[in-house]
Amino acid sequence: MEFSRRTFLKGAALGGAGLSTLGFDLTPVYAQTQSLKISRASETRSTCPYCSVSCGVIIYTLGDKAKNAIPQVVHVEGDPDHPINRGTLCPKGSSLEPAKRAARVRTVR
Repeated sequence: MEFSRRTFLKGAALGGAGLSTLGFDLTPVYAQTQSLKISRASETRSTCPYCSVSCGVIIYTLGDKAKNAIPQVVHVEGDPDHPINRGTLCPKGSSLEPAKRAARVRTVR
């Protein structure tokens, strides 16, 4: 039997469907990886600056709070306690994360 890309994709799709029907749930795994990602980060609540709606955001930053240290944004999510957006963010609000990174590309190459 020839093992091609099509055969691999068929097998992967059947395997995923089989695992999902047997009750294999990845929700706890995703929740644990999220908590590991932001375990050392500082949580700051703010408002989104992109439009006049002022949705609430939670910004997670890494960095010691020293005087000359620049904190790095690690994760941005909607604030579930905010009365306007209730934990959701529009695409502009979700783009807060890469816009604040120091390693982002700023010129066309």
